[in-house]
Formats: sequence, structure tokens, C-alpha cells
Amino acid sequence: MSTTKPATRTIELPPDLIVHEPESLRQDLLEALAAGGRVTIDASEVHRVGIVALQLLLAFVREARQKGLSVEIAGIRKELEVALRCTGLDRDPDLARAVADPR
Repeated sequence: MSTTKPATRTIELPPDLIVHEPESLRQDLLEALAAGGRVTIDASEVHRVGIVALQLLLAFVREARQKGLSVEIAGIRKELEVALRCTGLDRDPDLARAVADPR
């Protein structure tokens, strides 16, 4: 019996998460939840971050963890790190795990 490893889905975040239409990001995150498997969120191009995007990411990470999905937020730039710290989201256990401890 062969075991198939779940596919990794990568979501690339846009450089500007303030003016970027949050609906398209929400749709990408919902599709990733429905598909299952491992999810990598590529944050390497993010230069500006808004609270709506942070709320979407937090909700996604929490929902994914509840469904047993593996989530990694990779390529975090200083701007996103500062936004997480300023909002206190860097202390959220689910979000911190996705940033610091990919599975």
C-alpha cells in the first residue's frame, strides 16, 4: 500500500496588503482550506501590511490548525514582523507556530 503525501499549496502574498483587495486573498485562503494538505504562505514580497490582512491570516491559520492542516508562513520581511508585533499577534500561539515552526 503506497502512502501519498499531501500536496503543498503555496499562496503568494502581494507586496501591499493595505490597498490590496482582501476578497482575493480571502478566496485564496478558503480554497487552500478546502483543498487540504500543506499550505505555505509566501510573505517574501510584503512591504506594507494592513489590519484586515492580518485578521485574514490569523483566521486562516486558526481554521487550518483546527482541521489538522500544516501551515507555514515563509519569507517574513521586517514590515510584516513589525506589524505582527505592534498588533500583539506575534504572541498568538497558532500564528507564532506557523511563522516559527513549520511542519
